[in-house]
Amino acid sequence: MVDSKHYLDWLAMAKKDYRAAQILFEHEADNSMVCFHCQQAIEKYFNGYLLKKMAYSLKATGLLNYVKCVNHTIGIFMIS
Repeated sequence: MVDSKHYLDWLAMAKKDYRAAQILFEHEADNSMVCFHCQQAIEKYFNGYLLKKMAYSLKATGLLNYVKCVNHTIGIFMIS
């Protein structure tokens, strides 16, 4: 059983990654670093969503894996 509040940890980590991306962008850092932190934030937001809605945490990494899993759950993305 997944702790019902554990998803909040993922959301807090995602928020930190997003804030890091904002700071890097504001200071004209290398775009690859900004994109990296954005990608990390999105994955963590997806993981938090999956924990909240399904009490399920995706072990595999990769943004496409998260999109496919969320799409399977709620069917909002048009991917195969």
